Amino acid sequence: MKEKIKTILKNTNKKTLGLIAGIVVIIFIAFIYFNRLETYEETVNGISFKMIAVDGGTFYMGAQSENSEGINYDPEAKEEESPVHKVTLSGYYISETEVTQELWEAVMGTNIEELQKRYNRKEDYGKGPKYPMYFVSWPEAREFCKKLSELTGKEYCLPTEAQWEFAARGGNKSEGYLYSGTNDIYSLTQGFSYCDTVKSTLPNELGIYDMSGNVKEWCNDFFIKYTFDSEKNPTYSLNEGYRSDSVAVRGGSSLSYALTYRISYRSFFPGWGHENLGFRIARCP
Repeated sequence: MKEKIKTILKNTNKKTLGLIAGIVVIIFIAFIYFNRLETYEETVNGISFKMIAVDGGTFYMGAQSENSEGINYDPEAKEEESPVHKVTLSGYYISETEVTQELWEAVMGTNIEELQKRYNRKEDYGKGPKYPMYFVSWPEAREFCKKLSELTGKEYCLPTEAQWEFAARGGNKSEGYLYSGTNDIYSLTQGFSYCDTVKSTLPNELGIYDMSGNVKEWCNDFFIKYTFDSEKNPTYSLNEGYRSDSVAVRGGSSLSYALTYRISYRSFFPGWGHENLGFRIARCP
C-alpha cells in the first residue's frame, strides 16, 4: 500500500511540475507579446509620419579593413570606423524617413527658404513637401524634437550613433549588406548632385528609407573614438569631455562620395546647418 501511495504522489508531482512549467512558459510568451514594440503613425498639424519599431538586439558596430576573414570586413573602412566592437541595444523607434520639409514646417513654422537665406545660399538642392529638410543646425534639430514631443506627448530625440547604425543594418533582420538594404549603390540615388524626395528608393530590411544617401543625418552623440569594449545603450555627451564642435553625423548624402553611403561610415561636423545635412528622429519606449 505504501509503495502504491508513493507512486501516486510521484506521478502527481510530475504532473504538477509540468503544469507549473507550462504556466511559466505561457506567462513569458504573454509578457513578450504585450511588451513588444509596434510600428505606428503619428500626425502633427495635419502632417503624418511613421515610426518604425526596432526590437532590441546585439550587433557588431563599425568596420575594419585588416582581416578579410574577420567581422565586418570592408576594404574601404576608415580608421574612425574601427575597432569593431559588440553593442547591445534595448528596443526603440526610429522614423521611416528623414524629417521632411512639410513636417519641419508643421512643427517649427519655418521653411527651407528661411533657413537657406540665413546661410546666404541660393543653390536649390531639392525643395518640396516630400524632400528632406536640410540647412538645419544640430541645436535646431534637437529643438525640433523638443517641440514635437510637446505636441504629441511622446518623447522624441535624435538617434544615438549606435541606434542609427543598428537600424541602418536592418536590426535583427540584417542581411549583412554594405549599404542600407542593398549592395548596389546605384539603386540608392538618382545622381550625386542633389537630394531626392524621401522614399524614392527601396527600403532596408526594417522598412526604413534613405539611411544610405539623400542627406547626411545628425546623431544625438558627440564624435568619439571607438574602443574594443562591449557596450550597452551607449551615449556620448559633453559631460564626458568630448569636443562641442564634433557632433556625430551618419549616412552619406547625394553631394558626397560613394564611400560615405556605407553603413559603417561616420564623420563629424561643428553643429551648424549645411546643404547636405538633415536628420531623422528616434524615440525610446
